[in-house]
Amino acid sequence: MNFRIRLAFYIKETSAFLTFYKREIFRGVSIIVSILVILFFFAWNTPSQFKKDTIFSVPTGSGLTEIANNLKEDHVIRSAFWYKVFSVIYGNNLIAGDYLLDSYQTVFGIVGRLNRGEYRLKPIKVTIPEGLTIREISLLLQKQLHRFDARHFIELTKDKEGYLFPDTYFFLPNQNPEIVMKMMTDTFNKKLTPIAEDISKFKKSLNDVITMASILEEEGKSTRDRQIIAGILWKRIAKGMPLQVDAPFRYSIGKDSYTLTKDDLRIDNPYNTYTRKGLPPTPITNPGLDSILAAVHPITTSYYFFLSERDGTTHYATTYNEHLENKVMYLR
Repeated sequence: MNFRIRLAFYIKETSAFLTFYKREIFRGVSIIVSILVILFFFAWNTPSQFKKDTIFSVPTGSGLTEIANNLKEDHVIRSAFWYKVFSVIYGNNLIAGDYLLDSYQTVFGIVGRLNRGEYRLKPIKVTIPEGLTIREISLLLQKQLHRFDARHFIELTKDKEGYLFPDTYFFLPNQNPEIVMKMMTDTFNKKLTPIAEDISKFKKSLNDVITMASILEEEGKSTRDRQIIAGILWKRIAKGMPLQVDAPFRYSIGKDSYTLTKDDLRIDNPYNTYTRKGLPPTPITNPGLDSILAAVHPITTSYYFFLSERDGTTHYATTYNEHLENKVMYLR
């Protein structure tokens, strides 16, 4: 009888122990699951407002709390607290610089990158077409480079119109306006070095040559047309005739040959080649090498007038009456 009583007691105690054990296991599992959920939400899960291909900056001397708060404000991480926890565990060795956030990453990934100095800044291929103005170049760069300061670029290059060489460049995503200006002006100097003798022999100032080239870039589509137009315009200047070209109006008032009015032609300003003789005071675009060469290698003809159709076809005339006939025939 005593055996049965003891057995029943053992069974009861064992059952109670197992019940307690299961409860504790369940509680432990629940805690672990809760921690994992919290970690997933705050550590592995990227904020929905996160924007790929942006740049996050770590200024020199920045503290852990400042960086953690900035990361949260920029929607890179969900929790500044967990970032600081993992950063301390990792070693808290923040390396200053600009970091390209090119993909979704966990807090662990961000901590690792900032502690290793893994910037991921790869050069971006940017093509600057011939014939763009500084303002147009600045807008193009603003679209393709991260946080590019277009206004600062325009201010820096206000005296460089015509001297920023159009070419294909490889800029870092965080490239600043000063470096971009230097690269483009250095390329201009490099491209002009082989033809410096041609320019010198032409006996015109470099500014006159580049200004003429900037007009040719707009007025002619082929090399030969640009050379013929150059011959016409240099001849008009030599004879004291106004150039009467429309391209400078796009630079000064934003209008082309098809939107200009007679009133526009009467408004006097330094870029109105109908009211003023000679070249405009500055280049009106940043011309390519072909236009610069055409400016110093003009083709001499009997023509004094020219006009271009919308498709770029150019028609020439020796007399004003022939020019008027061309207008009737080709400008519809």
